[in-house]
Amino acid sequence: MAGKYAKGAGFELEVRNVLLEDGWVAVRSAGSHGIIDVLAIKQNEKWFVQCRTRGNLSGSERTELVALAKKHYAIPILAYKRRKDTVFEEVKLLKPDFSYKIIDGEFIKVDE
Repeated sequence: MAGKYAKGAGFELEVRNVLLEDGWVAVRSAGSHGIIDVLAIKQNEKWFVQCRTRGNLSGSERTELVALAKKHYAIPILAYKRRKDTVFEEVKLLKPDFSYKIIDGEFIKVDE
């Protein structure tokens, strides 16, 4: 287990360093065991980053990250490795929190 933790912690530091080199203010949430591994801010943009070396994020983790980011006006980001590159991808819910209904013959977006 210690090897798995060390690999994850190392990747979180790598993600933080990539963001710092790109001009972000980035802080790693070491040992928090929460949904946010790295908090990054650049100008008017705020990222809540979850780091996964393989890019796997369960449905409940997606929901938690998106909900927390939405509450704090941040962008939920999944950082993962693809070959030797670090990829940053916005996390979307598998099921949107809105739907369309026909009202008076028009499609209207309705929040769930």
